[in-house]
Amino acid sequence: MRRLWRVGATLVVTGLCTAYILWKIDLRKTAHVLAHASVGWWLLAVAIMVFSVWPMAWRWQRLLAARGVHESLPRLVRTYFVGYAAGQMLPTALGGDASARGAVRVRRCSG
Repeated sequence: MRRLWRVGATLVVTGLCTAYILWKIDLRKTAHVLAHASVGWWLLAVAIMVFSVWPMAWRWQRLLAARGVHESLPRLVRTYFVGYAAGQMLPTALGGDASARGAVRVRRCSG
């Protein structure tokens, strides 16, 4: 029950912080800047992010193997991307690290 309350409180605080940020920024100016951003630089940033995930997932594969957990590299890459997405939307305790641990735990328990 205490954990449920803590998660709820964390989500409420996150929602309030997000609302505050959206209230403080000029959404039209932000949309204008994003609409006129260089596609080339954006694609380069996405490529760097996508390619950097593979060595990080490989590192986790080695660490998990040392603990007796054997996962395929593509599965760990997918898990890393889920962690990235969750980390962008949720606070640290609920974000990327927690979702990645949960995914490995579920996979390990389901065989």
